[in-house]
Amino acid sequence: MSISFALDRFSYFLNRLRERLWVKPLCTCVFSVLVIVLAEHFDDHDLFQSLPEVTNASLETVLSILAGGMLAIATFAVGAMVSAYGSASSNATPRSFAAVIADDTSQNALSVFIGSFIFSVVGLFFLQNEVLGPVSRTLVFILSAVTYVVVIYTFVRWVDRIARLGRMGTTIQNVEKVCLKAIKRRSVHPHMDGCPPTSRDLETSKVILVTDIGYLQRIDMAALQKLAEEFDAQIQVQSLPGEYLGQGEVLCRIWSEKSEWSDAEVEKVQAAFQIDRRRIFDEDPRFGIVVLSEIASRALSPGVNDPGTAIDVMGSLHRLLAAWQDGCEKRKEGNPGFDRIEVPELSIEVLMEDAFASIARDGAGNIEVCSRLQEVLGSLSTLKDPGFYPAAKIQSEKSFARAKLVMNFDADLEALEKKRNQHFTQNCE
Repeated sequence: MSISFALDRFSYFLNRLRERLWVKPLCTCVFSVLVIVLAEHFDDHDLFQSLPEVTNASLETVLSILAGGMLAIATFAVGAMVSAYGSASSNATPRSFAAVIADDTSQNALSVFIGSFIFSVVGLFFLQNEVLGPVSRTLVFILSAVTYVVVIYTFVRWVDRIARLGRMGTTIQNVEKVCLKAIKRRSVHPHMDGCPPTSRDLETSKVILVTDIGYLQRIDMAALQKLAEEFDAQIQVQSLPGEYLGQGEVLCRIWSEKSEWSDAEVEKVQAAFQIDRRRIFDEDPRFGIVVLSEIASRALSPGVNDPGTAIDVMGSLHRLLAAWQDGCEKRKEGNPGFDRIEVPELSIEVLMEDAFASIARDGAGNIEVCSRLQEVLGSLSTLKDPGFYPAAKIQSEKSFARAKLVMNFDADLEALEKKRNQHFTQNCE
């Protein structure tokens, strides 16, 4: 495995762990308990004997207020977050939920509130059982004061964040953020650190079929490489993360000298392909683009009629596709990390179709949306990657053809055609 891809995988798994809702509160709780336990062992140290002594009653009052307040604030925080998540799902699209709950500020705030509550409860337990001595009581009091300051700062910062969490603009920003990570990862490693596909005789390959129904979420490239070395084989992946698969479809093909394959060996290969009911953002750049496109389509529906949101989404899509070009420029030539695995590259034509097809369809009658779409496509067509121009031109022609079927005002059509011809000189027939 190449060093850059290994570092990228390590960073990815750290982010995946960090985005788990239970990780931050759990770490804060464990840290709080350890602080109370360690404070007990400072009673015999001469260095801390000069600290002013705090009585049991005063410390108990401080911890009791902290415990009661944190329980109430944590309950309020959970209720506010659930309300914001529900608002994001209903106003934008339910598929944006995973991006919204990855909000760092809200998770940090909740972990601070729960950790402070556990800290105060453990402190009260040790205090009332007469475990804490004079020095440890003073240290716990100082830590309690610091905790109050952290809680107040976190609460004020979090209130500003929760006021925007779940709003349309924040939801679009969150989806763009998680999609950008996936796009950067795939654009730099287009073959997932494997090799590009080569032409082979399909008749001589062992076909590995899908046994489950759902979306391909992730491919364990390391596991496939290990199996390929074990079988002395070359594996060509046929399905990419994000694709919807049914029973009997092809996951991959294997070229090997083996003539007989046991069920256990086939199952090992199938286990490297994680299939589930839902798509995820991590390994699937197309999913984030589809979610943004859904938000724009919903905004363009007659019941909502919010073309401004669709225009904002096109700005996000523009930045994401430009980031794909940036990633292409950062690709490093060299030996792939998984030299026995062949993975097809995700084409820019597919990304463009996911991004703009539904917006062109649902916004065909809106001159503002159509004009901005032509501007975005025209800008993308000038990027260095040779695949951008033909893909952008196809979407431009489709969008203009849809507009001609819907728009009845000749001046709008003339203005739209003029804008399109600024970048694409060949007219639609």
